[in-house]
Amino acid sequence: MKNREKINLPESGSKRTLIVIGAIFVVLGLGASYFFSQSIEGFFWEARTKAVIQKVDELGKQIRETDIAQWQDNDAHERLDAFEKGIEKNISNIKAVKIYTLDGTLAFTDLKNIEQGVKEADVAGEIQELKKFGHIIKSAGVNTKQELGKTDLLEVWTIIKGSTGEDIWYVEFYFDSSDIVAFISKIKYSIWGTITLVLGIVITLLFIVFRKQNDLVIRQARELSNIIEHSPVGIYTIDTKGIVISINKKMLELIGENDPKNILGYNIFDIKRIHRMDIAKAIREALLGIPFDKETSGIDDNGKEIHRHYRGTPLFIDENGTVGQVLFVVEDTTEHKKLEKEISLRTEDLEKRVDERTKELQDKIADLEQFERVTVGREIRMTELKQEMEQMRIKLESLGVKPDEPWS
Repeated sequence: MKNREKINLPESGSKRTLIVIGAIFVVLGLGASYFFSQSIEGFFWEARTKAVIQKVDELGKQIRETDIAQWQDNDAHERLDAFEKGIEKNISNIKAVKIYTLDGTLAFTDLKNIEQGVKEADVAGEIQELKKFGHIIKSAGVNTKQELGKTDLLEVWTIIKGSTGEDIWYVEFYFDSSDIVAFISKIKYSIWGTITLVLGIVITLLFIVFRKQNDLVIRQARELSNIIEHSPVGIYTIDTKGIVISINKKMLELIGENDPKNILGYNIFDIKRIHRMDIAKAIREALLGIPFDKETSGIDDNGKEIHRHYRGTPLFIDENGTVGQVLFVVEDTTEHKKLEKEISLRTEDLEKRVDERTKELQDKIADLEQFERVTVGREIRMTELKQEMEQMRIKLESLGVKPDEPWS
């Protein structure tokens, strides 16, 4: 027998399942919280900026339509400056303003590092996008954030229209969103905290359910193991390499072994008793997924003839027919075979006796039939003689001859 190979016991399936389900719930929870918080954030931004843009539009009506084209005029510049101050007064979150003519020239700004009367390089693209969507909301540039000393700063573009609905100028303002960011952060943390709490409760409940289920499975496994261990038939299993991974007490008894350590972990094909019983080929077929049911016989270590009934059942691990293990059920049929042989011998002896007795009875019946034929024939003959003598007496009497004695 070759060296024993190590058997690796599988991890708890229920534990892995619980971890997987918990991970799924965590991922779904985080994803849902992120999506929900982003939706809320988008809603707040849209609602707040929409209100601000509407207020800017209202304040923009105090500027004459010609003020933008004549922005260099002192009166026009004063009205633009008043417009900017009105915005900052009515909308405290607006920290700076830019006003552009229709051709993209910067007509007014309260930012100190930007020169009025120039066309900035990226303004043309911004105006095209503004005309397409009606307004633009995006994060302000780094330089503007540094100048205004704000980290949460939005850049908002909108169109100021004339009395007939035509575009007359464009306004860009910088909106301090720190209060909204703080508020949204609180909402996010509340959502995440709630979802974390719910996930904790769900995972705890899952743990309790799986723990109970696991205890039930363990108890049933122990009961099944106890049934197998005390089964009146031999039971053992091998893996795909032919390594014996389990064996019950009856099977140890059938192979004449006391210690399971001498069998477990060893290759089934290295056990001499397997070759004696002539089932090595059937075992190899079972490892390929072919079950078998076989009566076989052999000689034990004491030289006595033994008989076994082997059943090999492949245990598949997937729907593709991949064999994971092979289960063997072995029944000792030696006594059964002896009993069958004894019954056969007794049956033959009984049949022989029945035949002999039948012949004796047939001979006696033949003798009785012969005796009957002889006896009945004599009686019939005597009756016929008596009838002839009676007829002769009657005939003699008719001739006048009277016998001395009556016929009898």
